Amino acid sequence: MSDDDQKYSAIQKMATSPRELIDIFSDISFLPADEYHRKIRSGGSVRASLRLDRKDASQDKSDPTSDISAEEIQECVDDLVAISQRARDDGEILWGRIQGTQYERETLDYFEGKLGSFGSLEVRHDEFPVRYPQWRPTSNSLEVLSSAHHDESNPFTFADALTPFPSAETDEHGNVAEVIYVGNGSASELNGKNLSGKVVLLRSASMGGAFNPHRQDRFF
Repeated sequence: MSDDDQKYSAIQKMATSPRELIDIFSDISFLPADEYHRKIRSGGSVRASLRLDRKDASQDKSDPTSDISAEEIQECVDDLVAISQRARDDGEILWGRIQGTQYERETLDYFEGKLGSFGSLEVRHDEFPVRYPQWRPTSNSLEVLSSAHHDESNPFTFADALTPFPSAETDEHGNVAEVIYVGNGSASELNGKNLSGKVVLLRSASMGGAFNPHRQDRFF
């Protein structure tokens, strides 16, 4: 074994933590190819050292999940929901922590305070312009003016009409048109139907995800 190899093996034996081992292997990773292969061929003690240090680290390391509290997580969730509900109570039709609104800013301030309370050394945020102009409707309604049981003097009004984001704006009188039902909106169901100037009614099943499970339970 050459002097360089002896020095390298000695360094490996001095590693007393995973961090030190990472530093050592980072050094060897940047060697020229021929030098790297020479080190690997003569470095059996390196692999033994790594196994030993991993074993020691696992014995000394405490449970990383021990500080996680379900109650604290639920408290954070409740605080975020409360911010969204304030937007609803303030009359926001698309209520929630929408970007560019004061409610998003409240959320940012909330997390800055939380991270600061954990003793984080540096807590900062970056500002950037929103990609699209904000779309914040001031009114939203949907009524059935003509059916077997309703007419313009006695319309049926949907209490929970949801407007897709974003949608085109109408004038104060809205749009009035015939409703045409197209099932699931498949090609065969649309074939031969004239949709021009119509309100298209179709079935829709949202996929479960971060936003949809609650609405599936509530609306479907």
